[in-house]
Formats: sequence, C-alpha cells, structure tokens
Amino acid sequence: MNAVFIFLFAAFVIRFLQGEIQFIKTGLEIPLLLFMGLYFLSAFLSPEPQRSISYTIRNFWHILYMYAVIYLFTGDDIKRFVKIMAWSAVAVSIYSVFQSLLGLHTEINLRLPDKTYMMVRPRDRIAFELGGWPVRMGTGITGHHLTYGGQILMMGFFVWSAFKKKWAFALTTVSVFLSFAYSAWLGFVGAIFIYFGFRKKTAPYALALVLVFFSLLFLVPGNKDKVIRKFDDRVRIWKAAAVMYSEKPVLGIGPNQFKRNYKENFLDKYPGDLVGHSHSVYLDLLAEVGTLTFLAFFLFIGVFIKKYGRTHPGEFHGIQTACNLAFIGIAIAGIFQNYHTAAENSVLIWILFGIAVKTRLLQANPSLDD
Repeated sequence: MNAVFIFLFAAFVIRFLQGEIQFIKTGLEIPLLLFMGLYFLSAFLSPEPQRSISYTIRNFWHILYMYAVIYLFTGDDIKRFVKIMAWSAVAVSIYSVFQSLLGLHTEINLRLPDKTYMMVRPRDRIAFELGGWPVRMGTGITGHHLTYGGQILMMGFFVWSAFKKKWAFALTTVSVFLSFAYSAWLGFVGAIFIYFGFRKKTAPYALALVLVFFSLLFLVPGNKDKVIRKFDDRVRIWKAAAVMYSEKPVLGIGPNQFKRNYKENFLDKYPGDLVGHSHSVYLDLLAEVGTLTFLAFFLFIGVFIKKYGRTHPGEFHGIQTACNLAFIGIAIAGIFQNYHTAAENSVLIWILFGIAVKTRLLQANPSLDD
C-alpha cells in the first residue's frame, strides 16, 4: 500500500506542476481538521506521547487516499476502479469458499528482512463440523477472518453495484457468512435491511436475508454458544473501556493506550482478550481520545451525510448506493468490532469516502472531469 500511495502522490505532483490540479472545496476540511487536531492533542497529552503520536500518524495518512480519489480520479477512473473492486471481491470470494470448504487455508506473508512474498499455511480456523466435514473460517488472503470480514463486507456491495448479477452477489454473501466474522454478518444484513427492508419490491428479499442471518447464528452447530461467549467477552472489555472513559472523559487516555491500560489496570477485574482495542470503534474513540474528539468525529460524519449522503439518478447512482451500503454496514459492525485498526480496511474506508464525494461533485459540476 505504501507503493500505491507513492505512485498516487507522484501523479498528483506531476499534474500539479502541469497546472492540471484545481482546488476542490468539499466542505469537509474544517470538521476533518478539527477531528485530527483534537486527536493529535490527545496523543500529545497521553502517558506515552511518542507512541501515541506515531500511531496517530500511521492512521491519519490513510486520509490522503480520499483526496487522491477526489483530485486524481475522473468519472471513468471511478467506474473502472469499482469494476476492479467488484471482480476482486468475486475472485477472492471464490477462493474463500474453496478455502473454507476444502481447507485451502493459506495467506500471503511479507517475509522480512529480505522482503520476499511467500505463501504460508496458518493454523486452521475450524468454525464447525458438518457430518464430520470441517467448515473453516474464510480469511481471503489476509490470514485472519476478522480483517477479511471487514473487507468483504465493504467490497460485497460493489459487486452488486458493478454487476447487479444475482450469482455474483449471492457468491459474495456466502463469502461474508463463511468468514464467521459475526460483526461483519450483522453489518451486512443490517445495511441491506435498513436500505431495502422498507421498500415494497425489495422488502421480501431483505427479510429473507435477516431470516438466514438468525438461522445461521443459532442453528449452525456450536454457533449459539460461541456467540454468547464472545458477547460476554465483549461486555467485560466494554466495561473496562467505560471505566477508562469515566476517568479521563475530555481527551481520553491517549491513542494506542488501551492495551497497556487494560493489561495494567483492568485485566484481573474484566478478563478478556489482550488486543489493542475495545472491540468497538465508538468505545475506542471515547476511551482513547475522549468526548471532544468523539463529537468532532461525528461532526465530520454529520457534515458528510448532509452534503454527500444522498444518491442521485444518473450514471453514478449504483456506485453511490454501494458506498452508502458500505458505510451503513461498517457503522453497524463497528459497534462490535474495530475494523479500522487493520490498515487494509482503513485505506478502503477512506477510498469509499473519496468515491462518494467525487461522484457527487461530478454530478454537480461535470467540468471537474475535463
């Protein structure tokens, strides 16, 4: 991804020097700068400022992908990109289905220090056994079902947008469920129900998907107990996050300080996984960067929804719908999982923001495509 960013940055510089770049006012600059400023302030005031600042920089540079789309992509570029995303999602879904059902459980790893790519076989993640046949968690090529769950959750809607083929969307839906990332399940089904569940033509399909969701959640062998156990684990970690927030409600304990704080002060009282977050993007924001930054984040989201949240008839209608579905899905899934901690998901989220903004700007001012 660093190589991709360097390429995009070089393209931006070349076009700027050639006089082809014009400033585009999106209306998101002030709320975004406010959010970033408060986030950095929390990092400066944290117990380990160097660690918090480094973490903040690593996360915030992904925002530049949004501006790369806004400034460098034409309408045709966006259409091609969406097609590529859709075909990628279909290809990875096919791989994931075989991986889950036949045990082709591999991932691509970057091997250091010689920086060579290699295929490795990680530990099997068996979800359940069906008549003695093991069904594994689909992980795509990421090696982790949660990271893959977040990606396929967002990309799945672009399959629908680009193809509108029942087989392609059905395949991606199967891939989402085979990831056994329950928060991705909830986000996927929730987004479709919110968007299509209250329309006469599409309501039966949305309700059928909800029925499939609950059937898989409670009828798959061992799933019910696993879901209850995971939810109990979440609740314990959420309680710890709530206490952290109550102790420093204004600017929080500092970015990337959750794991250290949890391990030192809360692990015995609220036992759970020693991960670097609270398994909730919203509690993470409150605990680590406090109320002010949390409100600034939702100010940014509110301005974005007001200016770019509507779909408009025309050539980009399907793409805008896909973006909205992806945003709703990741917002719902974010209640139970913090997907943006994976760089792959963070970059994809900001690219979606860029696509949503640029398509609406092009509809309002087609000359931006010249």
